[in-house]
Amino acid sequence: MFLLKKETENQNQLKHFEELISLEYKQLYTFLFYITKDKQLAEDALQNTMLIAYVKLHTLNHTSKFKSWIFVIGKREALKIVKKYKREVPQDELALDLIKSSQDFLLTEKIILDNELKEATVQAIQSLKSELQEIIFLHYYNDLSFKEISLVLGVNSTLIRVRHMKAKEKICKFLNQHYFKL
Repeated sequence: MFLLKKETENQNQLKHFEELISLEYKQLYTFLFYITKDKQLAEDALQNTMLIAYVKLHTLNHTSKFKSWIFVIGKREALKIVKKYKREVPQDELALDLIKSSQDFLLTEKIILDNELKEATVQAIQSLKSELQEIIFLHYYNDLSFKEISLVLGVNSTLIRVRHMKAKEKICKFLNQHYFKL
């Protein structure tokens, strides 16, 4: 009787975990890829993250905080893996992979200009310090709030807002100098 009850609890926990992870899987992988800059390392970090999160799921008090909780675990695992393998991959590939494609492959003037602006924006983001890049990435690519970003990065949310504004100013300045120059 005890084993049957324990097995049912495990099945319920697994089902609950699968529901939670399915909502964040793609964004978590993208975030881990951003950190590792390597597909295989990102997959390894994702696997480790999911294993740790499943084992520690009972420590999560509120499921509403699951996203920031799993991103913190993922960041730690990705940094461990990067440190272990000490790989460096050019930022160009990463940033271009993160750009969301906008329209069909029609070569109209608007699409060409949009692509040029995207490329300039990628260059602007790449010109930022890594701490500012992380905030831009987490906010715009993973739709995390400033409060959630502060939990992921372990920094005060006010500092996140200040760094976000600083990053936006630097991006605008870069675009004005390199893209919108007359």
